[in-house]
Amino acid sequence: MMQSIVWTGRLLSRALWNGLSNYSNCVDPNLNRRNESRIVSAVCGFPKELANAKLKRGQFGDDAWFTARYKSAEVIEKKNPAPGSKSITVKGKTHISPNIQFSAMPGIKPKTLNLLARYAIDCELLLSIVWYFELVPAGVADGVGGWRNYGIDPGEFSNFLMRTCERLVLCGRFVPTEPAGLLARSYYELLESKQPILGSSTACVMVLNAETRTAYAANIGDSGFVLVRKGEVVHRSEEQQHYFNTPFQLSLPPPGHSGLVLSDRPESADTSNFTVEDGDVILLATDGVFDNVPDHLLLSELCKVEGERDPVKLQGVANAIALMARSLAFDSTFMSPFAKNARDNGIDTLGGKPDDITVLLATVVL
Repeated sequence: MMQSIVWTGRLLSRALWNGLSNYSNCVDPNLNRRNESRIVSAVCGFPKELANAKLKRGQFGDDAWFTARYKSAEVIEKKNPAPGSKSITVKGKTHISPNIQFSAMPGIKPKTLNLLARYAIDCELLLSIVWYFELVPAGVADGVGGWRNYGIDPGEFSNFLMRTCERLVLCGRFVPTEPAGLLARSYYELLESKQPILGSSTACVMVLNAETRTAYAANIGDSGFVLVRKGEVVHRSEEQQHYFNTPFQLSLPPPGHSGLVLSDRPESADTSNFTVEDGDVILLATDGVFDNVPDHLLLSELCKVEGERDPVKLQGVANAIALMARSLAFDSTFMSPFAKNARDNGIDTLGGKPDDITVLLATVVL
């Protein structure tokens, strides 16, 4: 019992730190933003087995998650180009052309901007460099636990997917309007890894563009997202199931077992895009949440942070949802969403479904 309490405290502390870190990066007063659009986010979760779980960033048991801030920069030439100064090209676009306003491509690295600044000094140019956060990609993945029976750690597969997505975002190697492409590229890197990472995972990836007020989502399996606005669910992902309790999943089976394991292509992910508004609340979560928390309870919690700008309050609701999901998962007398679905499929059962739990919560501030 005492060990479980210690683990719960450590996990909540980690979740709170993640939430505060995300927020502090987003509202850094040293950044000169073109506008005040931003995403405030918080993360919380629990592994199914607290006693044997390893504390690892971006992972709760077999679940994994990521969030990333994708910077965009605008560089404006002001005056006094040196006579005969030449233009230079960065990432396929021409810069420092005399008396012309120009913009750097999204995701341009600080090192490149430093080179631009040095060139400007040499050419007696005066530049204004404006940084602002434009895109906020995020995702969750749920490793299929059945692989543990074959001596395979299910968390390695889901963790690789999310860590690779995060790296691709930070390197600018993704198309912001195509989260399915980001997920696919991560998966194909996994397939090509020199050291095979066996297993399967569901996944949900979303890219929020606060400036264009648009969200792009890709979901494969039974992880997913919910968007709440003015007390109502206005968008949510659709579960993809082959049959009951057997979701679509990305897989890499052991050699010689390809025909015995379900393996869906990342291109089969359900994709959507929709407009976001100021105050919207967005939840990304694994099935440990959706299988155990009824829609009305989930909506009640999400409504508490509509338009919320305080990261501590947002973290509190993320914690509450995760704790609720864990409590109901181990309640043998509760008619959970999972139990209802089981009965709809001819399986007489009652209670929650013990599982890993990941809650990634965000509010849109425009």
